[in-house]
Amino acid sequence: MSEKEWYKPTEEDISPFGLTYIKEFALPSERTKQEVRSLGLIISAMSRKPRVLDIAGGFGRIGSELVRLNLVSSLVNLDLNRQFLQIARAGNIKRVVWGDMRALPFSDRSFDLALIMFTSFGYFSDEDNFRVLEEAYRVLDYDGILVLDLPNYDRICRNFSSGREKTIENGEVIAYRRRIEGVYLIEERTLKTKAGEEKTLLPIRLRIYSPEEMLDLCQKAGFKTVKFVDQNLEEFTQDSKRVWVVGTK
Repeated sequence: MSEKEWYKPTEEDISPFGLTYIKEFALPSERTKQEVRSLGLIISAMSRKPRVLDIAGGFGRIGSELVRLNLVSSLVNLDLNRQFLQIARAGNIKRVVWGDMRALPFSDRSFDLALIMFTSFGYFSDEDNFRVLEEAYRVLDYDGILVLDLPNYDRICRNFSSGREKTIENGEVIAYRRRIEGVYLIEERTLKTKAGEEKTLLPIRLRIYSPEEMLDLCQKAGFKTVKFVDQNLEEFTQDSKRVWVVGTK
């Protein structure tokens, strides 16, 4: 597998987005509820229930709740992982689409709200990351909104920890070793089985973007207004855990 394709699901299940993803990156239900509450507030300020595109929506963590709460007129869940899409389809998401966020398979102005949640942005080259923003802009209707959810990289860098471990449901342990190389945050991953065996997993490699860089990229993509808030839609500060980039077409 080439470096450009490291993020793709693999039969060996060593990709960060393989079958263990749901267990490895499981989030507390309260976080999902809080994010949905914030998205509900954004939606309530729109002129009508939006047509929503959940880009890299995975197994439908956010989208399924928006549908269940009847906050949207329609919702499409797009992801590169077919197994995640099967899970989303088994829930209450009627339309799932396999596709690449850099080349969205939709016509211009097809949606009112585009979501890129849970650090799903920054896995490609700078050129391709910008292409994601251009594509999101293209498929949004006039006055459409993009919500891009990112970690606060400044906070991560200030409170940097090079190592951690996480025990997943089956009792296995995933050990992480972090390092920063230039503008990239790299997290190497090793799976430790209950029998004491170790398996090297593909690392996570994320481009670190500052708010200033994100503002520039969003404006170049065409968004007429761009604002930064935290996950509660409150003022973004250097101590915020997350940054929501909210761009309006």
